[in-house]
Amino acid sequence: MNHHVPRYLRKNQLPDYETNCIEDWETKLNKVVDETLGKNMTLISGIPPWVQMYFDEIIKRTGKPVGEVFPDFSVMVYGGVNFEPYKTKLLQSIGRKIDGIETFPASEGFFAFRIHKQNPAYY
Repeated sequence: MNHHVPRYLRKNQLPDYETNCIEDWETKLNKVVDETLGKNMTLISGIPPWVQMYFDEIIKRTGKPVGEVFPDFSVMVYGGVNFEPYKTKLLQSIGRKIDGIETFPASEGFFAFRIHKQNPAYY
């Protein structure tokens, strides 16, 4: 999806477009860490297991929790999988509480709703 973000919206986005195009995960992960260390990361988003791998690499390189490496980091946007199995470890990796926003991407299906005609409260 990142490849469809207009160029004018990418000025505050990391990693850069070229890094996002790297297919090999280990190479990409190292490049993402290279690009983000030393930056003022305030929002981090991704699928929880991938974000955890990113956090693990940040901690490995710095010896510090992610919340210390990025002191203004205050929001994590996540989705794609059930968050609960990853929640404890992610919060431990950050080292403090932050706000979270869960998204529900639906690339494989459709959503619909039906108004029950016998219940006038729905009209």
